[in-house]
Amino acid sequence: MAADQQTPTSWTKALASFINVTLSHKHNGALYELAFMVECMKRGWKVSIPVGEDTRYDAIVDTQKTLSRVQIKYVSKTSNGAYRFKTVYGRGRVRKSYNWRDCDIYAAFIMPLNTWWIIPVDRLETVNLNLSNKYHEYNSAWHLIGNENKYTKKKLSR
Repeated sequence: MAADQQTPTSWTKALASFINVTLSHKHNGALYELAFMVECMKRGWKVSIPVGEDTRYDAIVDTQKTLSRVQIKYVSKTSNGAYRFKTVYGRGRVRKSYNWRDCDIYAAFIMPLNTWWIIPVDRLETVNLNLSNKYHEYNSAWHLIGNENKYTKKKLSR
């Protein structure tokens, strides 16, 4: 049976309460990647994990309609009253914004709100995404996974 499309499962809530601030950022990220995969599996979707650290996505979700490459983030606290996460990769001066060549969807778990935000990558407009602004339509927008091509304007040329 599919999970409620709007609320995280008790497993995700338990994970949020389990995470200890003394764990490394990378360790916390891995835990939320697992939480995302559980949420997908509860919806009846298949999830694959790329091998190695050379992909710009953390998981591939097979909804039986299509495959979606997903970049998974988590936000544990507010920054100046907003929930923010970076939409770039790389270090120092070699930072690049994610685009449709890198991944299809951002899935961000907002710990204080206990909710997932599902955002097509082409809808991102900034390096530090502020979820407190105009992105409310993506709060628990699980229906976008597997349907992101309907909501984005991918360019087919390389």
